[in-house]
Amino acid sequence: MKISVEEYIDKYATEELKTKIKAGPPILRTIFEKSLERIHGLLEQRGKEYGLKAYVWRDIETSDWEENIIGVKATYKDYKEKTQLWQKIEEIVRSEVKNTCQREEVQDINEINSNILTAVTRLRQIKQ
Repeated sequence: MKISVEEYIDKYATEELKTKIKAGPPILRTIFEKSLERIHGLLEQRGKEYGLKAYVWRDIETSDWEENIIGVKATYKDYKEKTQLWQKIEEIVRSEVKNTCQREEVQDINEINSNILTAVTRLRQIKQ
């Protein structure tokens, strides 16, 4: 079932991140929506099992250090395949940041870029 771009945050973001996005600049919502939509499409094209979640991560030792993460749990056979997937996901997010910032004439693209990180972890082991 296809969902609209606006529904990607509702479907994949935690309540805490939804609150942060709502309180933040509108550009942040646009970047998350479009990034999640494109990452979802990439994962669907792979045809392998996956999980997708956007959330706020906090450092246990430094309580004021937090990051907005787009996390992917995916099946992959080796480190090379994991790295290639992560690079594609990073390209998606960074291109959405760049394109949205250009459209909205945002001056400090680095500030926006530093607010969204990506992570790829193993969903389960694939037998060779």
